[in-house]
Amino acid sequence: MLLTWLLSAYLRWKDSRSLSALETQSYQDAAQLAILQERADSLTKALDTSNQRLIEALQQIDQMRHQFMENERYLMLDALVHGVASELVSPVSNLVLLNSTLADASVQLKKMAEGEATRSGLRNLSAQFQQGTSMLSQNLQKVDDLMLSVKQLVSGQRNSQKREFSLQTMLDESCAALQSRVRLSNHVMLIEVEYGIVMNSYPGAITQLMLNLFNNAFVHALDGVEQGLISLKACKSDDDTVRIIFSDNGQGIDEALLKEILQPMLLKKIGKAGCGLGLHVCQHLVSFVLGGRMLVESKTGVGTTITVYLPLEAPDVSTGTIKVGVPKDVYDDWQLLLQQGLAYDAASPAFDGFDRIRRDLVELRFLMQALRDYLPESEAVLVPVTDYATGLRMLQTAQLSVLGTTVWETDAQAIASEVLLSAPVITAEQSLVGIYTLPGNEMALRCRKKEDLRDLRFVCSKDWSVDWTTLQQLGVKHCLELKNWHEMVLMLAEGEVDAILAPFSMRDDLALQVDGHIFVPVPGIRVALRASRHFALSPDGYGPQLMEKVMPGILAEVDNGHFASALLQCGYLNQATSTWEIW
Repeated sequence: MLLTWLLSAYLRWKDSRSLSALETQSYQDAAQLAILQERADSLTKALDTSNQRLIEALQQIDQMRHQFMENERYLMLDALVHGVASELVSPVSNLVLLNSTLADASVQLKKMAEGEATRSGLRNLSAQFQQGTSMLSQNLQKVDDLMLSVKQLVSGQRNSQKREFSLQTMLDESCAALQSRVRLSNHVMLIEVEYGIVMNSYPGAITQLMLNLFNNAFVHALDGVEQGLISLKACKSDDDTVRIIFSDNGQGIDEALLKEILQPMLLKKIGKAGCGLGLHVCQHLVSFVLGGRMLVESKTGVGTTITVYLPLEAPDVSTGTIKVGVPKDVYDDWQLLLQQGLAYDAASPAFDGFDRIRRDLVELRFLMQALRDYLPESEAVLVPVTDYATGLRMLQTAQLSVLGTTVWETDAQAIASEVLLSAPVITAEQSLVGIYTLPGNEMALRCRKKEDLRDLRFVCSKDWSVDWTTLQQLGVKHCLELKNWHEMVLMLAEGEVDAILAPFSMRDDLALQVDGHIFVPVPGIRVALRASRHFALSPDGYGPQLMEKVMPGILAEVDNGHFASALLQCGYLNQATSTWEIW
């Protein structure tokens, strides 16, 4: 009996020790897990911070690029104003002195009138007045010539119309207001233009080209050079082409940089006026506006020579190329449509057999079809643009004729004086989108009230002013800003954010497939963007003609319901969500 009791006690003691050891181990494991969880949370926060800093850095680079472009414009304006002010000093000073001289002569004439006038005295006064009026005429003519030069210079920059002009006169006008800047320095500028060259081209573009080349030489080439020489020569290279040679004896360009000199982000003098965009702008003007080509030759310590070949007859915008700006993903899908023979279909607006149809493709297709129908003699080319804001900027600067996808009216109103806007093709009542998230994001999928959105992390672009404002009005507290749609998709796919606003898809399950990722809408909720969408066009070049001849054809398709049918097919107007609540 005693033995049994002792054995039982031993077993109980042993079990208690095992349990205690297990509890101790469990406590240790829990503590270790807590430490690991804390480290994981810390690493996640650090990664989030790093991602945000990287995104901010990329956005700052983009902002710097646009600021540099503005700096180039301000530099040209500064040179022009400085030159005009310097040129005015001499004639205005002469006029002030002349005014004093004539005032004295007038007093003498009054005294002679009150007393006795002698012939010699009258002859002297007559000579003074004659000399004074001659000087007055000369100096006023100088001022008038300078003002005319500046007026033609400025009007030339603003005038994008093609016209016939003398190249010699144009170059003289372009350089006249800048000569004083050369004279005030130790540099010399030589201009040699073959007489009698007449061009039918774009004077504004040539003016800007000359100003850019001049400022590029002063800011970059002759920086640190005690006595520089700038040479501008122009002559015919053949019956149809003019050759303009712009050279300097400056410090030259390093061979390693010479291959990249025309790139827009060559930051040779960061922090100073003129940050490497001048030659990129020149290349664009020569190639895309004037229809020519530009060559750059340079040797370190010797100087740089820029040779420009321009046709005497520039490409005529009225029979030239219509540049249609589209996002890169839309461009790629349009190429697929062309390959499958679905891009143009005069009989039906349907996209039969194409599973990547969406609003922007619908808009592009109706535009391209209207271009074929109403401007059949013209060629239209698609120009990929990196993001929404870049497309609008390219439209403002006439680098594009029209945007192939619509813009929000509120975004276009901000630049209303610089673009043309069609009537709405999508009304505010039709602008309903979904809140899309990953299929496994239960927190997002459980949202039923607006208050549930406050803890979600959204991604959007401030350039999409309607989307951004709508999220703010819904009470969203956390919204990461990115410029590019595909970057937003990647952030959502990686779980860095919870949700994004996007049009509904045409699939039965409403799932959205982008770049190989699948996203699903928060069920039962539609978000009203409450704004209309319009086609935006350049006010220059082809823009007015497109507004007059092409836009009415598209609006007719809107009125007869064909446009809405295509939007229904792509899911933008979605009957499957017609009973869902609208926020």
